[in-house]
Amino acid sequence: DLMLYGGAAGGGKTDLIAGLSLFAHHRVAIYRDTLKSMKGLRDRMNSIMRSAGMGRITGNPPQWVGPDDRSIEFGHLGAPGAEEDWQGQPHDLKAFDEGAQLDPRKIIYVMGWLRKERPNPRCRAVIATNPPLGGQGDYLLEWFGPWLDPLHRLYGTVAPGELLWAVFIDDGD
Repeated sequence: DLMLYGGAAGGGKTDLIAGLSLFAHHRVAIYRDTLKSMKGLRDRMNSIMRSAGMGRITGNPPQWVGPDDRSIEFGHLGAPGAEEDWQGQPHDLKAFDEGAQLDPRKIIYVMGWLRKERPNPRCRAVIATNPPLGGQGDYLLEWFGPWLDPLHRLYGTVAPGELLWAVFIDDGD
């Protein structure tokens, strides 16, 4: 599944990623444009983890290894070729924070290894983002047009939360 969760600051995007990462998935990768920009997300996750007695995220790059070999890795996709560092690494959750700031080709590339190693976890990719600004993130209107774009041929016929199947034909189309 690929889900877009958007909205203004304070809309729960960080908590969605934190909750799914800590409680609904086994092997997680969370991406932003830079590692430095992850500080707020890591701080929020550490706060939740502290109250649940789950340890904390540490290291550079940051990561967490929990019981039953659960893991959360943090990565960036801003530098040229950064997506290639994630080639072949399976995760049952790939979360893209501030997705409007990321290159859609890199998201597609990294999602190519979205898979589970255990029978139970659901495989899911989440793009959490503020509204696109100045053309940055326009790909989100294309990818999620049936729900967002009044000019899309399916707009108005698709219920909120309804699942659709899509195929990338060429370079993100």
